[in-house]
Amino acid sequence: MSNSTVIDCVCDCKRFVDAIFCFVFLLIPLSVAITSAIFYYQLIYKPKQDLAKREQMNVDDETLSLQGKEEGRQSEESGNRRRRGLELEKPVLKQRQEYNEMEENRSKRISEGEGKMKDLVEEKKKQIEELEKEVKRREKTIAKYESTIHQMRRRTLDLRDQLRFHQNPSEYLDYADRPSLIRSIATEAAGSSAAKRPVNGMAVVEKSLFVIHSLSSEIEVYDLTTFALTDQFPVPMVTDPMDMTSCAGTSCIFVLGRVDPSGKSSRILRMEAHGSLILDWFSGGNSGRLSTHEARTVVCLLIERMVVCEFSDDGRLLHTVRLSPEACLNNPLHAIKVNDFHVVLSHGHSQEDHHRVCLLSVDGGGVLRDCSELTKRRLLPDDRFDNPICVVGGRRGSVLVADRDNRRIVLLNSSLKYERILIEAERGPFTDHDSIPTDTFPERICFDETGHQLVVAVNGFSPDRGRQDGRILVFDLRL
Repeated sequence: MSNSTVIDCVCDCKRFVDAIFCFVFLLIPLSVAITSAIFYYQLIYKPKQDLAKREQMNVDDETLSLQGKEEGRQSEESGNRRRRGLELEKPVLKQRQEYNEMEENRSKRISEGEGKMKDLVEEKKKQIEELEKEVKRREKTIAKYESTIHQMRRRTLDLRDQLRFHQNPSEYLDYADRPSLIRSIATEAAGSSAAKRPVNGMAVVEKSLFVIHSLSSEIEVYDLTTFALTDQFPVPMVTDPMDMTSCAGTSCIFVLGRVDPSGKSSRILRMEAHGSLILDWFSGGNSGRLSTHEARTVVCLLIERMVVCEFSDDGRLLHTVRLSPEACLNNPLHAIKVNDFHVVLSHGHSQEDHHRVCLLSVDGGGVLRDCSELTKRRLLPDDRFDNPICVVGGRRGSVLVADRDNRRIVLLNSSLKYERILIEAERGPFTDHDSIPTDTFPERICFDETGHQLVVAVNGFSPDRGRQDGRILVFDLRL
């Protein structure tokens, strides 16, 4: 073996040994580091981790314990609440059960009551039907008796009139055949405008004549001895007077008039003769006419309501007479009370109406007697009333009628039978007695306090202006 080879081997061995030493020297720190890491892990880190785990486990155990306690407490509280709820629900359930029992009992009672009520209703219906039958039967009987009473009253009135006539035939109706005209008064004192207005009402108190015009709120007072204008005073509240009257034996006048522009309300005013208002009251309707009976009774005909109302002088409603529809009393014009049991009514305005003067019973408003045709005087079939606008009671039960469109004053006896025509319109140039001017229409009539003078209010008429130019005519009725 050569030296070079040995040297190479030695060199290789040396390099190997150096390499080993280098590796060892490098491995020792690594080993120390690994060992240190192992010792750190075993002696420091792992015990800390174990301690942390034990602490976490302790914490978890405590948490679990607390959770268990909390759950136990909650479950216990829930159980307590359920027990308390059950204890509280017991009275509620008891009350609900009692309420259900009460509802069932009420339903049973209601059903039983409905059944009893149905039976009672059926029984009452049968009783009502029986009562209605009885009422109808009694109504028929009453109607039969009323018819008999009606006939008996008519017969009694006829017999009374015949007896009066036979007892004193010369004084039965003692009016002049041709009353003379004393004075004609043109109502000019109210002014130029009022002179064009028609007269709507008259009243006599002692020796004074009171006159009121359409759409005028003033009353003119005339002396019936001198026929001069003596006074003039306003009417409170009234805008459109419709009628006026007075009571015998008193110093009061009564005015019926509308008090609002719409004309839907009218009042009756009681006034002193010098013009002061005593009291007023609602008439009960829109339009009407006035009259009086005895000393303290005011009779008001309400045209649109077909009713005759009787008031005391202090405004109290005493009696009401409803005009019977079966009597065909269309368009009533005026009504007066002739005694305690009867009313005289005039009606008829249009051409289709039956123009009559009727005697009515105050009980039912049925017609006892009537007068429409005046055939006794002229024996003509067409000699009838035409708009009998005003009636007034005369001597011994007679009735005077202002037959407007025929322009005359007609006298009827107490049986409403035609006697004669007292005053009529002029019949030509050869008229030999006083009469109503042909260009006027009589619309109001009344007597003076003695009954010897008849006061007639006449109004003119023109197609353009209607009723106008009111005048007063005073006639002497003495024989």
